[in-house]
Amino acid sequence: MHLFDRDASMSRATLRANLKQLDTALLLCDVGPSEDRRALVQKRMSTQSKLDSIVYPVLTLPSEITSEIFIHCLFDTRARPNFAEAPLLLCNICSHWRTIAILTPALWSSIELGFKFSLFGSNLIDLLGIWLSRTGSHPLSLSLCYDEYTVTKRRQEINRLIKVLMRHSHQWADVELRLPDVSEFTLFQGHFPALHSLTVGHAVKPFTPAVTAFTDAPRLASVQLSAGCGLDPIVLPWPQLTVLKCESLHVCDCLRLLREMTRLVEFTVYLREGGPRIAVTPFILPALRSLHLLREECHMDLLQHLTLPALETLSISFESPDIPRFLTFLSRSACSLLRVIFDAWSFDQVELASCLAAMPSLRDLKLWRPQYFTDAFLLQLGNPALLLPNLQILDLNHVYPIQFTMPALVGMLASRWNAPVRLQSFRTVLHKASMVTDPETVFRLQALVASGMKIHIDYH
Repeated sequence: MHLFDRDASMSRATLRANLKQLDTALLLCDVGPSEDRRALVQKRMSTQSKLDSIVYPVLTLPSEITSEIFIHCLFDTRARPNFAEAPLLLCNICSHWRTIAILTPALWSSIELGFKFSLFGSNLIDLLGIWLSRTGSHPLSLSLCYDEYTVTKRRQEINRLIKVLMRHSHQWADVELRLPDVSEFTLFQGHFPALHSLTVGHAVKPFTPAVTAFTDAPRLASVQLSAGCGLDPIVLPWPQLTVLKCESLHVCDCLRLLREMTRLVEFTVYLREGGPRIAVTPFILPALRSLHLLREECHMDLLQHLTLPALETLSISFESPDIPRFLTFLSRSACSLLRVIFDAWSFDQVELASCLAAMPSLRDLKLWRPQYFTDAFLLQLGNPALLLPNLQILDLNHVYPIQFTMPALVGMLASRWNAPVRLQSFRTVLHKASMVTDPETVFRLQALVASGMKIHIDYH
């Protein structure tokens, strides 16, 4: 069965055009003989009957199938209260679709509210109540983001929105709240039995007093604290969290927090300089598998206090004087790293080799700004007996200036392809002055690609 039938569509268009012509003729026939008018009326009724008898193929689908199609009409982000987008748009097509849309809770299970939308006031509050009533018992994903100007201008309306949302707090599952001060957060006090993911952010005013709204969230596992949110102003069930992302923390705050979080699996933090220096005996985070440190400074100040035996993924940047502390961290943790993103801009080839030699389990390596790659170093890297015997993915990003020859690079790739554990993927970004033009080098690269290696070389 086809959802769109060209012949049927043309027939419907013809019948509608005929109806329009008949309606015009009837208007002009008001002053003519009654017999002519009766004939036109009869012809119009016949044409309308033919049009009504046409069955739209899409309306013959089972409601369950139509409902599933509707769900795929949603954007990847949360749905917005916009009548030009799903799900509201689907309610304005026909009564059949409207019924199906209203009875599909998954269509209404997410909503994004923020200052970017023009709809406000009682219209939005009424719409929100109707929207949420259609979710049934489905878990909710919601976003509430307002800047200081909007909150100051429409504080009462936003507070009413929050109260409507709180009536469904038992359904909250994935929530993003970005508000300028703590006064709005006090309205969220409640019980959140389904909440598992929470993002909190604010733009201007500090959280005073502390936010305690989400202490009663027994399933909360993932938290993101955006810029401006420190740790002191917000109280959360820290020990139960498995994922934490923080945009701005001092090392001392990280350590104070991490001591409680023995179940933590993934930690991402943008470290801030400063803060008091503290002497802490290294402690173990037994479950931490992924660590992303997003600032060049302070990384070793944090790692020197941690032991991470389960660590598999590490994103880090530090300068060459910190290499001994990094190697000590790896030795103490005795972890089997699988993926590393490494900013190596300040390392010479001996220092870089010493770091890589300490990570023999590595399968996936991304090096940012490696400045000291020479033919001699590529020869080392091409020998799995010396470095990275399990390497399968290699990404060299922003290699400049280039101190190696392209034949040496291709020789490393060929050696890795023929190793017991093959290098399966290679990607690099080079300066355009290093563009590969030598026919023999191009031929060898093409041969590796034909053999199955994925190679992507870009230029800037």
